Amino acid sequence: MAWAPDGERILFHTMRSDQTQRLEWIATDGTGREVLNTTGGHDAAFSPDGESLAFLTTTCWDTGEDNNCGRDLHVLHLASGKVSTLTTDHRGGEWTRPDWSADGRHIVYSTGYGLRSVDVSDGTFLDVRIPVYAWTPVFSPDGDRIAFTGQDDASTRKVYVVDATPGASATVLSDRQLDLRDWLAQ
Repeated sequence: MAWAPDGERILFHTMRSDQTQRLEWIATDGTGREVLNTTGGHDAAFSPDGESLAFLTTTCWDTGEDNNCGRDLHVLHLASGKVSTLTTDHRGGEWTRPDWSADGRHIVYSTGYGLRSVDVSDGTFLDVRIPVYAWTPVFSPDGDRIAFTGQDDASTRKVYVVDATPGASATVLSDRQLDLRDWLAQ
């Protein structure tokens, strides 16, 4: 669930009886409920200008022994309804909402092996490998760093920060059991 940047609508996803998901929104006064995307989608986030949504889709496949699932990143352009697929390698990790950089040029989300920052204009990406399982990544207000909740091999949750550059090392910000929600500018 997410608030539109103008505070006028709330975004959410629903699960249909056939297990397909779709993105919907509704005005904050309870009127104007609309289906935005019927082809699947969850964990969506508004772009800073409110004109687009980044969201994940889940793809599952049978490996012969069990089912594997992965997630891909897409952008829905609200004015046209057009969906742009930014990744197709099913590397998205745990169900965690992506986050936009403040300038709207990049989207970060967690993967099975770290974090991925995707350039919205051309789909190029930077994988930030980290030694912990990560979720809830958020860009710093200047877009130079990414904070996230991580869990180590001992199942201890901590909040980390890492530079949004190749080869960067993550730094522990808090060793208390925390779940990160957002990065606030001072």
